[in-house]
Amino acid sequence: MTNLLFNFSKRMLNAQINGLSLESRKLKKKLRKTKKVAHQASLQTDKCAIKSHLRHQLLAYGFLRGKNYSSLEQKCRQKPSATLMLKIIENLYPLFNPVTCRYTKVSHLELTNWLNGEKS
Repeated sequence: MTNLLFNFSKRMLNAQINGLSLESRKLKKKLRKTKKVAHQASLQTDKCAIKSHLRHQLLAYGFLRGKNYSSLEQKCRQKPSATLMLKIIENLYPLFNPVTCRYTKVSHLELTNWLNGEKS
């Protein structure tokens, strides 16, 4: 039962990621079709916001799966926000850790250390 809760929270995040990527693809098609500059600027702004949120959700998913940050992003121009990733993870509760068989709460320090490549 408890492992089921952990899988549910990961699947929930996975569903959100799939939804955002679908929305991003739809906006990309609309951008190609539109001719008005003002409408293009509006769609481009929306697309950038969705892609940024999608990136943070993918990184949060990688964090929950125990992947190294350096293996997920070899190069990046702008470091991701640990605060935004923490909000994404907190929205997934109950978060159950099957290794310790306890409910866990992820701290801002853990995420910051993970993003800096340090072991927590």
